[in-house]
Amino acid sequence: MFRYLVSRVLQAALVVVGVATVVFILEHLLPGDQGHIMLGPRMGPAQWAIYDHQNGLDEPIPVQYLAFLGNLLHGRIAFTPPGFADQINPFEGLPVDLDLGSLVRGPMINSLILTGLSTLIVVAGTVPIALYEATRRRRRGAHLSNITSMTLYSIPPFLLGTLLILVLSSDLHWFDLNAPDWTTGDVLADPAALILPTLTLAIGTVALFSRYLRASTVEELAKDYITTARAKGASRSRVSLRHAMPNASLPIITLLGTRLPQIFGAQLVVEVLFGYPGLGTTLWNAAMNRDFYTMLGAILIGGVLTVVGSLFADLLYASVDPRIRYARAREG
Repeated sequence: MFRYLVSRVLQAALVVVGVATVVFILEHLLPGDQGHIMLGPRMGPAQWAIYDHQNGLDEPIPVQYLAFLGNLLHGRIAFTPPGFADQINPFEGLPVDLDLGSLVRGPMINSLILTGLSTLIVVAGTVPIALYEATRRRRRGAHLSNITSMTLYSIPPFLLGTLLILVLSSDLHWFDLNAPDWTTGDVLADPAALILPTLTLAIGTVALFSRYLRASTVEELAKDYITTARAKGASRSRVSLRHAMPNASLPIITLLGTRLPQIFGAQLVVEVLFGYPGLGTTLWNAAMNRDFYTMLGAILIGGVLTVVGSLFADLLYASVDPRIRYARAREG
């Protein structure tokens, strides 16, 4: 198992290098000259050329790539060696590099907080709903729950968030209608303001996860080992929770591994809607302001989080299902 874990970490590291390479290629696939993109019509071709030289974008592609990877090891997004841009800096206020720590310490942590809170609600809500629908699937309540889940899942996040604001804040006055003061980036300073964006992310995900877990649980409850457990006198709750649930939860573990990449999916929309200072909002603002260094940094961090989520799902698989653990131990 230990050897398998080490091999998976090494594979994840190679994937991260691949992600960095893709980010580098994407930067060079952007249409137009980077100096033109950043400076716009304010400057002419001479200034665009100076900007490209300042950022090392006029160097050969292999040189840029090696400098790019070397800077990543030091936590920077740049295409020149450290200190190179300081030699010529005619454009004050324009970025020549990006400290990845500034994205990790603030926006990424904030996004992970929102992801973690919504995931807790998802897990707490998915299990009882799926068990109820699976064990009482021929009753009206189960059919009503299933229809409700399908309806909630079909609502886009931006519409669901808007409806929650209108109903819970504007009509019922349960929450403050004004936007929270998140200018300092400390999202935990106002815990009540986290409720609406967390619910917006969690509601649709609970509806999705409960359908997967319900289908998987129904399949497990029909197997022979469940019949044997019932014949031995095991209670309904023990059969469902102790025997069926561990095997039925394997598809959910895969879905949990996809929660981190959602920072640039549904969560980006929710963050922008509520003005939440997370990684999704940072990427959105960078795209609007044509700050391609911040865009590259945010995309790179998103790719790393995807790899981490996949590795986390693999480890959960091994911890939940002993058969997977033993098979991987033999492979090692």
